[in-house]
Amino acid sequence: MSFKQFLVNENHKNTYDYSSLMFEPPEDLTDSIISWGFDHIPNESIFLDKKDPSFGREDDVHVTLIYGIHTDNYEDVNHLFSKEKTFECKLGKMSLFKKNDKFDVLVINVDCEYLHELNSKMRRQLDATETHPQYIPHVTICYLKKGTGEHYIENEYFLDEKFKCDKVIFSSKSGTKTTIKLGT
Repeated sequence: MSFKQFLVNENHKNTYDYSSLMFEPPEDLTDSIISWGFDHIPNESIFLDKKDPSFGREDDVHVTLIYGIHTDNYEDVNHLFSKEKTFECKLGKMSLFKKNDKFDVLVINVDCEYLHELNSKMRRQLDATETHPQYIPHVTICYLKKGTGEHYIENEYFLDEKFKCDKVIFSSKSGTKTTIKLGT
């Protein structure tokens, strides 16, 4: 485990209701996404909550495969990926999730049919609470104050940017992250 990952693990302990599985784009792409957000989204548009630091600008860029997993032990899911092979994802246009009255979520859509298949497989094989009935693969850029993000919809800055997924990250309820290589 890298020192950076150790710090992330320590900062997020005891912070989630459930465990999750996610894929991380390569570091150069995540850096580019974070930089784009700082370069194009003014601070006054960012939604913050003093009681919950998980809002604001996303600094842990990832694509969630499934959230709501009951187990806190990565070994309970590790075996599910022994026969999975490396696959490719492609970024799409930006959009907004407008599912509540407090904020909107600016995301980059992810185009990858295989993610949908894996999500369905995980829903069948894991004890999990369904927190989002429709799976929409995406990368979160930031949380925006209501009404400040309309002009980002359909932005094509990252359109067709591709990245390979060769490992999945198990993020436990306590916030500890464990890497699981595909096909091992």
